[in-house]
Amino acid sequence: MKGLEALLDVTLEPQTATHAAEMFAVLSDPRIYEYENAPPASLEWLRTRFEKLESRRSADGREQWLNWVIRVPGTGLVGYVQATVRADGSAGIAYELASAHWGKGLARQAVATMMRELSARYRVTLFTAVAKRANVRSTRLLERLGFTAGGEEMRIRLGVEVDEVMMVRTVVKPRVVDSILNSSGEHCTDIFCRDDGSFGFEEYRRDPEDGRGWFALHRFGDLVFATQEAALADARSRIAWLAPDSPFEIRRAVEADRGALEALYRDCRSGAQWLPAWPSQATFAEVSRGETVYVAVGSAGELHGMVSVWEEDPFVHHLYVREAFRRGGVAGALLDGLAGVLPLPWRLKCMRANGEALDFYAKRGWRRIAEGVSHEGEYVELQLDHACAPIAP
Repeated sequence: MKGLEALLDVTLEPQTATHAAEMFAVLSDPRIYEYENAPPASLEWLRTRFEKLESRRSADGREQWLNWVIRVPGTGLVGYVQATVRADGSAGIAYELASAHWGKGLARQAVATMMRELSARYRVTLFTAVAKRANVRSTRLLERLGFTAGGEEMRIRLGVEVDEVMMVRTVVKPRVVDSILNSSGEHCTDIFCRDDGSFGFEEYRRDPEDGRGWFALHRFGDLVFATQEAALADARSRIAWLAPDSPFEIRRAVEADRGALEALYRDCRSGAQWLPAWPSQATFAEVSRGETVYVAVGSAGELHGMVSVWEEDPFVHHLYVREAFRRGGVAGALLDGLAGVLPLPWRLKCMRANGEALDFYAKRGWRRIAEGVSHEGEYVELQLDHACAPIAP
């Protein structure tokens, strides 16, 4: 599964119960526990814990508990990084690597990659970390990452022990010099200037009915440009709706789209060779009742594609693109548009006979979690743990 990529050798994958067996060997290294904690009691205990953590939220829902395993190509899993994202925009981070991989710069790469992800996707503005005073190796790593000693008030608030050090790092937000909205007001691209004088850009999305604000989609924020004009030109080459000749835009479906949606659904279903005979009396309105629908619409108002989702238990139910517009980025753009609307992970079911669709989802990081049989035939259940493309170096 494709995950978050760091500068050199490290890839971060959202931690799941499937990682337990390999991580049990990593976490059984006694040198890891020189200063605190103890190895997992058994493989089954670790697997059960990983299963619970797959919710990625605290029991009361107030905190996000994010965990990634660290993979080195050709070596396998070497450790983990984790973060507790709080409602105030701060995040407590932690990390652990097997001793055989200490001193190689892997921990620094992994933690730096996680912090970029937390800043871009979760809007974290303050990082905190706690370590035993005797663990000099860990505190030196934090210092190299820009952390400094935290104040006494925060030590008390976080319950830091006497034999522990607490370190913090504040994220300095770049100055936005231009913000461009799309026609629906649901997407925007910010061009910003950093403290060092370099420029960059990021695309965001919001749901007008959701008060949580804007969410980063593609995380272009690490790209560096010498001028504002260069950043804008690159943004136009990467973001479909921003380009002067953008072929389509993504928006929420409205009542006026009903006829086109029904026609698209009917045409795609009847033309699918991998489906059994299709009941012509079924309508899209019936099969998507209770779901939220988003559409890709061309400049002349023609419908290019659509996706419908069940928001309460994030599930992608229907994804269809008109034949004339396939392989033009429509399906990917529709899925990307769900970022910030649907909390991860997302699930969907794809017919086993639809090999083209299975390849499409695999390339975008969806993993197989189950198989089954329905009245339409054999299907594969897929899950996406991390939306959009990997973070660029």
